[in-house]
Amino acid sequence: MDDSRDRQKALLALLLVHDFDTDQSGGLSLDEFIPLVSIMSKRDKPTGASSALDTMYKAFFALADADNDSDVTADEFIAIGDFNFDDDKPPPPTMFDLDQDGYVSAEELYTLTVDSGALADDAPDNAAASFTMEAAQYLVHASDTDEDGVLSYEEFDAMMAAQSTQ
Repeated sequence: MDDSRDRQKALLALLLVHDFDTDQSGGLSLDEFIPLVSIMSKRDKPTGASSALDTMYKAFFALADADNDSDVTADEFIAIGDFNFDDDKPPPPTMFDLDQDGYVSAEELYTLTVDSGALADDAPDNAAASFTMEAAQYLVHASDTDEDGVLSYEEFDAMMAAQSTQ
């Protein structure tokens, strides 16, 4: 990336963090981060503490908060990568790891794929309804190279890479 693009990205991050930093702390708390990411990902703000989408946003916040100080600064926001949610990069496996055990289970894959509306933008109207628990179990089984019943982050990345080439 050239210097001009880096400067534009840094300025955008500073502006976004400033605009959503309601307590003027210099960083975004989880409560400030969720509305920003919700707008950027074109998803509704999650409602209810048990929402799978809420859990995904919390995992994304934890990923972004590199220094674990409960605030995401503009620099941390830049570091999470190009914040265009519509590009071809697959989501990081940590966003699907709801229980944060280091693995993605079929249940987690199913819950986040269906509940988050992940299929809604790119698929026919009935795609979310047709993604079943059995389909999630099949994907996990087919990608589980060590046959432990769950996907390590490496196995998850390989599964997503294979899906994106189909």
